[in-house]
Amino acid sequence: RFTEARALAEPLIARAVEVGYTRGEAFAREQLATALDLGGDTVATERAYHDALSSALASGSAEIVVRASLGLIWITADPSRPLIEADRWYAHGKGALARMGGDPELAAELERSLGQAYLQHGDPRRAEAHVRESLRIREEAFGPDDESISAAASTMGQLLAAQGKPAESRAAFERALAITEARTGPAHPDMAAGLANLGSAWAESGEYAKAIGYFERALAIDIAALGPDHVRNAIGHHNLGSALGEAGRLDEARVHARRELEIVERAQGPEHVDVASAIANLADFDAEEGNEQAALEGFLRAYEIARKSTGGDGLQAALYQSKAARSMLALGRAGEAVEIVRKVLAIRRAALGDEHPSVGDSHI
Repeated sequence: RFTEARALAEPLIARAVEVGYTRGEAFAREQLATALDLGGDTVATERAYHDALSSALASGSAEIVVRASLGLIWITADPSRPLIEADRWYAHGKGALARMGGDPELAAELERSLGQAYLQHGDPRRAEAHVRESLRIREEAFGPDDESISAAASTMGQLLAAQGKPAESRAAFERALAITEARTGPAHPDMAAGLANLGSAWAESGEYAKAIGYFERALAIDIAALGPDHVRNAIGHHNLGSALGEAGRLDEARVHARRELEIVERAQGPEHVDVASAIANLADFDAEEGNEQAALEGFLRAYEIARKSTGGDGLQAALYQSKAARSMLALGRAGEAVEIVRKVLAIRRAALGDEHPSVGDSHI
């Protein structure tokens, strides 16, 4: 009920400004930013968090400074943004947290949010200390089965997946989902992310039938809660389309891939990194059907978008290069493919280390 939340927050802001109550204004602006964030309006959300931060600084409300900083970490964690932005907001949040005398929930969430930012930028090495610290703080402060453990365990699962540890990753995701389900029941909107995480973990292990089941449940919950055109549904269509494609159900897969592309292009514009992902997904299906020229064109377009969006050749751009190299090999362009694979290998070694499975894949 994001529209209702906005409708409640906006008059509170106006009244607080009118009477000069800056602390109340800061609180209301942070609530508005949260509602905008949940509604999927990224640009308005970032603006609202900056407004909340300004009001919090004016009123001396350290807690709202922390909360606004947290929101800004999540916004700026997008791979298309420089990672230094998330680092900066983390530092602001830590400073404000010290001024308020500490708070375990806020401290844990600061660590988790920065760890998530590093993961989104393809840097599990830097993410690990923050993700583990978030889980440690919560377990010590609230116990191993507290509802707040769910988010920390989910991020731990993502870290373990990025480190190439699928069984451990699934165990972390299962823990997170069990905690959430005990609190909400099986069909609550809070269940969608946990189901999708488990679907991804099973897909990584090649268990596509299991993955499809989890992805279908997650997408159905999100559509029921948010409506069919919400930007958050793009990832649900992406996940389900990818798993269906791997299972050989290409006609069904294309339906979801096209739906993903429609949603992200409308919400983010044609040059966003999420558009690259959707294009690459469709190119995967072209390759599966033996249409390597169409696949190559799609992978190269995805690579260019990812490279421009992230400011260089990161892990996501390297993934699309690797896929393009495979299509080049199939088309008899071995020399070009070898040069691309060398670049991909260097990028993956630098980001993941020599022992990660993705580095081994680069030798193929």
